[in-house]
Amino acid sequence: MTACSGGSGGKSSPTSEAPSVRTATCASWKAASPDERSRLVVGMREFFGGQVDSPGERGQVLPDARARQLFDSYCAQRFAAAFNLYRLYGNAAAFTKPQK
Repeated sequence: MTACSGGSGGKSSPTSEAPSVRTATCASWKAASPDERSRLVVGMREFFGGQVDSPGERGQVLPDARARQLFDSYCAQRFAAAFNLYRLYGNAAAFTKPQK
């Protein structure tokens, strides 16, 4: 399974497929295994850290530990089950100091 594609690699049934960067919510974060959580964090970093419109520039990302902390703290709230993780990550990354 790759965090960005959401594909199962033929190893699991569609009903047990791990969440992808595009589909992960707080509910799926809470239900995910530690390995699935790590893949989601890496997938977020890879997606948001990709090429942007300015040549040679990359998107802003969070340190992985900060991303885990962000998801853990938001997703601990009972009302947050349907929150999309990519929205939380993107909003937080937008306010981080650009990496050089």
